[in-house]
Amino acid sequence: MPKLAGYGIAPYASLRESVELVERVYKEGGGDVPLELLVKFLGYSNTRSSGFLRKLSSLRRFGVGKTEKNVFKLSPLGFAIAAPTSPEEKLSRIFEAFNQVNLFRVLHERYGGKPPPDTALVKNILVREFGVEPKYSNDWVKQFFDALESLSTL
Repeated sequence: MPKLAGYGIAPYASLRESVELVERVYKEGGGDVPLELLVKFLGYSNTRSSGFLRKLSSLRRFGVGKTEKNVFKLSPLGFAIAAPTSPEEKLSRIFEAFNQVNLFRVLHERYGGKPPPDTALVKNILVREFGVEPKYSNDWVKQFFDALESLSTL
């Protein structure tokens, strides 16, 4: 399998944390919240905090929101997760967010939708087949398995 380009660091916020934040943004702001409020939701002191910026990046990577003029806005996918019309829709949309992270999607497809048998094997696959730098591979493995668990428990 050819190496896929563009795999640096894994999402900083987990899929579960991203879903919970989307639900809070919807509940507290109807889908749009100023970054100054979002930073408080996440427990950071300011909008320039590296942790805050990395979590914001994770929300974009999962496709659940974007920033415009110092406001975080839920995407249509984010709205569907936060205000689903059925439990099935919510699960389907969370799976769609999972698949927005291309490496998660590719790994999930590789194992036919079943959990991979071993974290060490997944780490080796990430490094050898997908070109993930070894220093980032543990984070990718952790986030991937956490996301798989979230799919079954959210």
